[in-house]
Amino acid sequence: MPFFFFPLFAFLSFYKFLPHFA
Repeated sequence: MPFFFFPLFAFLSFYKFLPHFA
């Protein structure tokens, strides 16, 4: 299960940090 949750968490983090760097 963690293998499937890892990518989701990474994507969420990237999406949340995107506006921060923009």
